[in-house]
Amino acid sequence: MCLSPVGAMLGGVTASKNIPSEYILALSATVISIGIGLLGSTSVNSPINPAIYGYEIITGLGLGLSGPSSYVLLGTMVEEKDLATGTGTLNVLRTLGGSIGVIGVAISPC
Repeated sequence: MCLSPVGAMLGGVTASKNIPSEYILALSATVISIGIGLLGSTSVNSPINPAIYGYEIITGLGLGLSGPSSYVLLGTMVEEKDLATGTGTLNVLRTLGGSIGVIGVAISPC
């Protein structure tokens, strides 16, 4: 996850270059899927493979890319008077999604 801030920086820079946020989000979803797929391909019964760190870096880059683009798209979807509420809601939902993911991992039988 150490590349998540780098991904956020890249996402912000590309959003400022008039690249549509939809494309950036599609790229980030692809990078996240690749990283999660690689993480899922590792064995849970073997010692920690050093490649896992690389897979986490890939996933973190994708997660970082998605952040700024989400907020740019939010600004186009809500009225200006509701922007603070929309931003707060997006933050809560991102945190809630992460919490649900942690719960899912905690109760999984592996």
